[in-house]
Amino acid sequence: MAESTKRKRTVLSTEDKVAITKQLEISSANVTAERYGVGKSMVSDIKKNRDKILCFVTMWTSMSTLECTMEEYIGVLYMFYSKALQKLH
Repeated sequence: MAESTKRKRTVLSTEDKVAITKQLEISSANVTAERYGVGKSMVSDIKKNRDKILCFVTMWTSMSTLECTMEEYIGVLYMFYSKALQKLH
């Protein structure tokens, strides 16, 4: 019986996720996955969540320049905690 090996877990930065969304506009998911050293399923998840990722980056950028409203700040925090809770379940 062959031994199974666990796949190395890859964690991408937000910048990498944005770069992957841009790369997907000009190349396939297979090429993008190979280029960034991640699985096709991760690239598919990033593609599926493209709008959420870009929204997060936009909110985060506006927060870092101190141009955000309290509602935007709360929205970013809500998105962060929602994502963290999804990972727990």
